[in-house]
Amino acid sequence: MFDEDVKKRLLRQIPHPVVICGCTDGAGAANAFTLTWITQTSFDPPVVAIAVRNDTRSNRLIRGSNVFSVNFPGRSQVLLAETFTRSSAGNEKLDDVAWHPGVTGCPILDDCIGAFECNVIGIVEHGDHDVVVGEIIATEGSRSGEPPLLLSDTDWEYAG
Repeated sequence: MFDEDVKKRLLRQIPHPVVICGCTDGAGAANAFTLTWITQTSFDPPVVAIAVRNDTRSNRLIRGSNVFSVNFPGRSQVLLAETFTRSSAGNEKLDDVAWHPGVTGCPILDDCIGAFECNVIGIVEHGDHDVVVGEIIATEGSRSGEPPLLLSDTDWEYAG
């Protein structure tokens, strides 16, 4: 038997980090979006996997450039993370946020705890999100001491 309510309740028990993923087309267009699924898949080489909705501009930018950044907001930066939850057709989400392009050209948010950049090494297409696998090629750390933002630190609800 499959119980939808049990499934949702169990999936909502999984701890989820809140990170801000940056992407670019390499020719001036940049975007960033909040995501709550990232995991490390390898130590050597350092590899992570993220889940990206497959019907978004950001997904198209990542596929076109084969790079992305992952910015880690601190626990006190819920409002910053909320800035990147809405859809946009251009770079406007980045207009009021201090950022700079990293070595890949992807947005690195100046006020986050830190960030890394990845080269895409694989994409798994399944369901409404693609799993994008990336090798970490660059890192930046701007702040330390503050714990990272988790979904449980917000009033957001994971859909499950």
